[in-house]
Amino acid sequence: MIDGLLVPYETTKTFRYGEVTNCVTEVWPLGQVYTFYLVMNKTTWNQLPADIQEIITKYIEEEYLEKLANMWNDIDIEGKQYAIEAGYEIIEIQAGDLGEWEELAAKVREDFVQSMVAAGYAEEEVKGWMDFIKERIEYWTEKQKELGVKSSTGPDEVRFQF
Repeated sequence: MIDGLLVPYETTKTFRYGEVTNCVTEVWPLGQVYTFYLVMNKTTWNQLPADIQEIITKYIEEEYLEKLANMWNDIDIEGKQYAIEAGYEIIEIQAGDLGEWEELAAKVREDFVQSMVAAGYAEEEVKGWMDFIKERIEYWTEKQKELGVKSSTGPDEVRFQF
């Protein structure tokens, strides 16, 4: 049995979690942003002709990122709308009320660091990854505010009004 997951609202529909749950706790100040990666095998990438690499890179940088971000926001808003219409209990934990949540999240992060160290990675390298992700979250949240992009959760300035 699963007691809880840290997942976006869109999973209420796309993963059909809406069929097995009726409660959501929003803890966006601790981790509403989920990291997604667009990856390719480095050997395969290096085998592509330079002009094809350039086309792919240009498309990703100039069009794909914005389309992807908007798509994720749209389906997440749909997922929250689904939860609201289905009568979910939605509990919103505000930044000032995080207390124990922050302690538990810190333990999860530290356990992750130690598991990666045990797997052979340098502790500073792993912490660097986490610092990078935190910095990017802050950067993109500010960009989101600047551009007026709405989300299912997050700071009031970006929150879609249902």
